[in-house]
Amino acid sequence: MSGSRRSRVAVFGWVLGVGLKIGFAMLAVGVPLAGVWFASSLAAYFDGPLWAVLLAGIACFPAAPLLWDAWATWKRSRRASVRPRVLTWFDRLVLRTLAVNLPLVLALLVAYPSTLFTALSSRGDWMLDDVEAPWAREARRSLFAVADRMQWLHELTHPNAYEELIDSENTGADIVPEPRSRREPGPTEKSTKPSEQREPEPESVDPADLLHEDRWPFRPELHPVVTSIPAQVETSPTTVARYIAERESDPVLRLKALHDYVADRIAYDVAAYESGVFPPQSAEAVFERGTAVCAGYAQLLQAMGRAVDIEIVVVVGKTRSEDSRGHAWNAAEIDGTWFLLDPTWNAGSVGDSQFTKRYETAYFMTPPEVFGLDHFPDDPKWQLREDPVSFGDFLRRPQMRPDFYAFGFELVSPDRAVVSAREQVSVVLENPHGLEVSAAIYQGTTWDGESTRCPANGSKTHFVCPLERPGRHLVVLYGPHRWSMGTLDVQSE
Repeated sequence: MSGSRRSRVAVFGWVLGVGLKIGFAMLAVGVPLAGVWFASSLAAYFDGPLWAVLLAGIACFPAAPLLWDAWATWKRSRRASVRPRVLTWFDRLVLRTLAVNLPLVLALLVAYPSTLFTALSSRGDWMLDDVEAPWAREARRSLFAVADRMQWLHELTHPNAYEELIDSENTGADIVPEPRSRREPGPTEKSTKPSEQREPEPESVDPADLLHEDRWPFRPELHPVVTSIPAQVETSPTTVARYIAERESDPVLRLKALHDYVADRIAYDVAAYESGVFPPQSAEAVFERGTAVCAGYAQLLQAMGRAVDIEIVVVVGKTRSEDSRGHAWNAAEIDGTWFLLDPTWNAGSVGDSQFTKRYETAYFMTPPEVFGLDHFPDDPKWQLREDPVSFGDFLRRPQMRPDFYAFGFELVSPDRAVVSAREQVSVVLENPHGLEVSAAIYQGTTWDGESTRCPANGSKTHFVCPLERPGRHLVVLYGPHRWSMGTLDVQSE
């Protein structure tokens, strides 16, 4: 081998060795930091002791690796004869750091697979609470970008239980809907952004006057055709759909009548939901049985639309519930514009192992920005947005119901689903119509605990909720209809 070739090989070996050292050094720093970040985010999410996590982090790095090396050096010094060391002190420190910290990181992944992504996405920036400097915003953006890379863990532990119940031909996999933001507003679209020029309406505005018959937000009234269908017509999804189409020519109201029929006639199958054993959810089976889970609601509406040449697809995805098995809803095309609707959530609610029928229209042709606050499709195209949001962004946004926006309210602050505060939490709204609105704060994360009313200013735009004790709290906003319009998770230090 020539001298020049040996020289090139030596240089290559040196560069490779330095590169490996730098790589292992970065790994030795990154793994402990990841472990502390994972553990502290979980502690912040569960309202645990952050100080204990930080102490444990210091113990794992650098305390434990240094003590390990010092102990090994002491034992080596007591031997009669020792062989020369192959690894340098730096190499030993790196390997021992990985040996201590890598199992702990893997243990966190194994112990909290279903909540780690949620904790990182909602409380991964706990160390930046109340800091809004430019550097903090950039750091927060970077942390959440890293958290987004952990979504695979959530996907692994939250399979959609209803996806196998849905015929793949009904999901519109080959359809490419045009985002609503790239089109002129559709016949039912309403801006959900506050206007700086908007003046408050008089106090005497009737909330019912803000609802409409032919566009969102719709009045919660069944289509008259649905309430008068003769029993002899209800023999199949096709006969019902054609009966409705013959008596309603307006495309929007025709879709509403189909939706209303499904939401009104089908009861939620609580027994199947709780057991996890689902009967067939095809349109025909659901129509015959009169009960369904979300997959059945969505497929029945899709089949009825197909019978009268309305393009309706089934959308599968997730909701905001941590223990959610997934969900299914619909998207429908009217005059070239796609809209979102959820007949399951418009049919009623489940509580105490029973279904309570309560028809509503909150999730019918709802603007994508509003619908997307508690529905996240697996396929981003069904967000119907020009710039789809990530799942982490979805989890971070305050969970306001469509009613909140239907009545014209806007949430100014806080702008996160999970809020950290001391002594009190401030909730600021836009209330342009001067409507009645109230807020209450509950101890714990459910509505079963003690509650305290949050004082408001005269215009019902600013509420101050007292935090009487440390721990988790739930702030609930109630609208003029006396129902919940949204919740905020508050952690009191």
